[in-house]
Amino acid sequence: MNLKYYWKHHHNKIFACTFSGLALAIFLAVQIALMVLSGTNYFSFLNIWNVVITLAVYTIIFSGNLRNDPFAYNGVLMFIFMSVFDAVRSLIVSGFDVANSFQGENLRLGLFFIIMVLSEAAMAVIGIFLYVKSRRYMLGYPVPWRVIRLLSILFFACLCVSTAFTLSILLLLGIYGPIYALLVVAEPVSAVLIGLAIVFTMERLRRI
Repeated sequence: MNLKYYWKHHHNKIFACTFSGLALAIFLAVQIALMVLSGTNYFSFLNIWNVVITLAVYTIIFSGNLRNDPFAYNGVLMFIFMSVFDAVRSLIVSGFDVANSFQGENLRLGLFFIIMVLSEAAMAVIGIFLYVKSRRYMLGYPVPWRVIRLLSILFFACLCVSTAFTLSILLLLGIYGPIYALLVVAEPVSAVLIGLAIVFTMERLRRI
């Protein structure tokens, strides 16, 4: 098969599979490391629940893209829902953190919190619109494709900004040792990679 032809017609699949596969591999590696380092503390109900759900979503997106299965888009919707839920929950907590950071006269930390909160608020709003528009498109309703593409890119951009400033805040606080700091960085990176995979997965959506 002509490689140029294959790339032209399958580059979105290649990118989607590559980034979702990397995200899945990093997430699994982080969880195995945390299991070893944390011992029995790792096996709390809430943590196991979050790990299982996240692992299922990543696997659905990766395997769906790999097998050209439209079920991959259900994984995308699940990830968007999870991200919106986490963003809203984080917004509730972050409001107190912003106030506390300014009371402690740590202006840089306070500014980082504000940017993180704004990016998460934007991600929550954009995520809701992306979920609704994508779901309607999948059901056959007349939704402009460019709207879904734009929302996907904006959602990914907000995810990147939120992740970057969240990690910056954690590293500035210095509450983790070197190994845990690496794991704390690696897990959100997997979420960013799956977000990038979603952009290319949504590019394939217009073909179903």
